[in-house]
Amino acid sequence: MKSALFTRRALLCAIPCGITVLTAGCAAIPIPGVSDPAALLKEGEALYQAQRYDEAIAKFRAVIALDRTNWRAWLWLCRTYIVRGMWGDAIESGRQAFQFSPQGPEVLQTFLQALFGGGAQALEAGNFTQSISLFSEYLKLDTGNVNAWTSVGKAYLGNGQYGDALQSLLKALGMPGVDRGDVVNSILSGGMQAFNQRDYASSINMLSEYVKQDPRNFQAYFTMAKSYWESGQRGGAVEALVQALKINPTSSDALQYMFKLR
Repeated sequence: MKSALFTRRALLCAIPCGITVLTAGCAAIPIPGVSDPAALLKEGEALYQAQRYDEAIAKFRAVIALDRTNWRAWLWLCRTYIVRGMWGDAIESGRQAFQFSPQGPEVLQTFLQALFGGGAQALEAGNFTQSISLFSEYLKLDTGNVNAWTSVGKAYLGNGQYGDALQSLLKALGMPGVDRGDVVNSILSGGMQAFNQRDYASSINMLSEYVKQDPRNFQAYFTMAKSYWESGQRGGAVEALVQALKINPTSSDALQYMFKLR
């Protein structure tokens, strides 16, 4: 009787120990029905190639649920969101891939593509602060992209940050492959915009740089003359107005302004 009781108690004590041993070995022993991250990733890649993007996203998300540090899943997720034009999700996925494997093949390139696309979309939508943020993050990783410098310059203009805009646009202007006409026109536009907003100092700075690139623009000199006058700099106003009249000596507006200056 006592022997049987002892045996039963021994078995009951042994059961938890056995469970502990089995549990400890679970990480090493494949369990039927549990998904394999590598297999899921391969399925997701195939779905991406077949342009079944929603299904591919689900697969890559499943991989990440099993292993959050799987940078390849984040990278493919970023690529898929880029194709879908879902820039916010693409940027976050690319950022995760870059965090877990900054040296991984195509990680930086894909992340930069997401940042540029998101920045461009924000710029087009008039979300200038967001655009500045994304292009600034881009330029910390790649300072050699002339289009990024041009775009962030335009975003700064939209936000009324004329000093930063001019600095960025001049940076772009000094780089190979620049669309000079686009950048120079942006500087002119910024100078006019600053004048209309009564930021005369910024208008003078931008238009002074503009006329270095296009010294035959009457309106640039005339607006600069008015900016100098409004900011109390009569000498600068006269000098700019003289240049304007050299270009268009019959302008009634400029002639009237000259009499005003006298």
